[in-house]
Amino acid sequence: MNVWLKRVLFSLVVALLLAVVGLAIFLLTFNPNAYKSRLESLVFERTARTLTIGGDISLSLFPRIGLSVSDVALSDRDAKDTFVSIDSARFAVAIWPLLSNQLVVDHVAVTGLKAYVVRDARGRFNFSDLLDADTAAVAASAPAPMAVAAAPGARSDFNIDIAGLELKAGRVQYVDQRDGLSTTFDRIEANTGRVTYDQPFDVSLKAAITGIEP
Repeated sequence: MNVWLKRVLFSLVVALLLAVVGLAIFLLTFNPNAYKSRLESLVFERTARTLTIGGDISLSLFPRIGLSVSDVALSDRDAKDTFVSIDSARFAVAIWPLLSNQLVVDHVAVTGLKAYVVRDARGRFNFSDLLDADTAAVAASAPAPMAVAAAPGARSDFNIDIAGLELKAGRVQYVDQRDGLSTTFDRIEANTGRVTYDQPFDVSLKAAITGIEP
């Protein structure tokens, strides 16, 4: 019995070492940039918008899932015009909370965000489809009685906890085609406190209004 027990334990140790070595090789050879085209295709299929990732994606997996990306742009729906772009963004996600349906994110830093917000003559914004996408997806995937019975503001058990958001060198250009106004908010600097689902949070915001045209 002792001999067989030793063999079993030895086999388990060898299997564990092989798993660790395999994981180490995966981490050393994994290249997230190989998935850029797949991600761009997925975004286009689901939103009819063109996602462009011009810079490299950097990823680290331990002790947190860290991600940094640069030169990213998202187009308007069914158009080539840019809706929003960023020079760079970085954040990190804790691994263990994911196992209990919690998304715990370290401080998020975004630099050089540029957004072009348009309200058309009917009063609809050029980002309205993104807000409607989740609702439409849930309604399409659920049986008809469930879709009808879904209560407004319903939420899942997934909890989001973000330590804070930092925005530097932001710029938002707003065009109101219904009222004939055009405004640009430049040099936007913003910092938030801890952000959790359905809870108020502190925001510090500075911006320069460079033009209001009737």
